[in-house]
Amino acid sequence: MEQADIKQIIRMAGGATALAKRLGIKSPSVHSWQKVPPARVLAVAEITGIPAWEIRSDLYPTPAEYASCVITNGSEA
Repeated sequence: MEQADIKQIIRMAGGATALAKRLGIKSPSVHSWQKVPPARVLAVAEITGIPAWEIRSDLYPTPAEYASCVITNGSEA
């Protein structure tokens, strides 16, 4: 699955200024993003409604990928 484009993410949040305000940061920070920083992914997902795995597929597995991992006693089987 492809990651959501940063421009699409910002647009879904109502623009860089609106997103920055909701995150409690300055808009130039948002404008400088090439990708959503790891520490901001969950907040941005909540604000935009875009799932975390679409924002940063390199950090968050899709539900199908997650379900295919079998965890036993804290380690993968």
